[in-house]
Parts: sequence; structure tokens; C-alpha cells
Amino acid sequence: MKLAHHEMNLFGHKLEFSASMQFAALSALLFIAIYAVLFTAFPSLHDGFHEFRHSFGIIPCH
Repeated sequence: MKLAHHEMNLFGHKLEFSASMQFAALSALLFIAIYAVLFTAFPSLHDGFHEFRHSFGIIPCH
């Protein structure tokens, strides 16, 4: 049985991940995104989310 092209990766293999692996990957991605928004000192991210960070009242940035 031949798989459809959209089910294959670049190397011709089907990618399958368990639900727990998908959950772990999504959790890691969300953690990194939330950390970047709330705790970064990188100027463009900091300035864009400055008021959002201060709205929590527990995240100092100055």
C-alpha cells in the first residue's frame, strides 16, 4: 500500500508521534514562548509586552 505524498516527510518516511510525545513537544514549545514573553530582556520582545508583563504585578523588569 502506497502512502499519499502529504503523509511522508522529506526522506520518504511516515512520521508518527504518540499522544504523550505530542503533548511533551507542545508543552515545551509553550513554556519557551511564555518564558520569552514574560522574562526576556531582548528589547523588541520586552517593549512589545511591557504593559502585559507589568499587569501581573509580580514580574519586575526595571
